[in-house]
Amino acid sequence: MKRGVLKTIVLSIISMLFVLGVNAQQKGEPPVVKEGIQVSRTHLIKRIQSSDSSMLFKKTADSNGNPRYVGVDDNGTSVEIFGEEDLVKKAMFTFKFTTNRDINSIQYTRMSYFAFLLAGKKGLTWFEDCLSGFAKNPQRPIDQVEEFYSNLKGFFKYQPADKQIVVSFTD
Repeated sequence: MKRGVLKTIVLSIISMLFVLGVNAQQKGEPPVVKEGIQVSRTHLIKRIQSSDSSMLFKKTADSNGNPRYVGVDDNGTSVEIFGEEDLVKKAMFTFKFTTNRDINSIQYTRMSYFAFLLAGKKGLTWFEDCLSGFAKNPQRPIDQVEEFYSNLKGFFKYQPADKQIVVSFTD
């Protein structure tokens, strides 16, 4: 008899947990996946300028007339941000190598920060992996693509003839 009561109690608890779980799922909405990169243009520009005060941005338009902000620093490094304030569609960081190792090192750090701002720790790890491939063989072209989540992709491009690295993120 005790065994039957114990079995009934256990089954009742399991049934109750199942019903409560289903009920909670019915009431809750799944998270909404918003269009665009999940960072505002102003926030991104402020963060980039916090790591490079010489990076000045100017508003232009892309070929379709959509907002495009282009920033260029004293060393020729550029950042381009495409899209509306809360609907950034693409962000691109282009670094052209110099003969000054210190400047190159600073720009690698800024590119790392850029990857972190847009894709978090996973973006930083991905960027560092791509950069290590470059360090192993700077004569080999690199073209890496990474999908971070449903609406964010990262691109790392290096062509030895161009002597530049381009890191971009798109939705």
